[in-house]
Amino acid sequence: MRTIELICLRLYCLTLGRFAFGARLLRRILVRLVVKGGGRDDYAASGGFFDWSELDRDKGKNAP
Repeated sequence: MRTIELICLRLYCLTLGRFAFGARLLRRILVRLVVKGGGRDDYAASGGFFDWSELDRDKGKNAP
């Protein structure tokens, strides 16, 4: 997390997060963003470095 996100989270916890409805609201928002993906494109850091033929090796030889 970036510094501004941590500051915002801390302020939220000190104000609305102290109440049950505020905690439930934050939980719903975080579940949508983190667990369900939030509409972001999937990113794989290794996506550009490997080829499927390198992963399908059969006894030391590349599969056709």
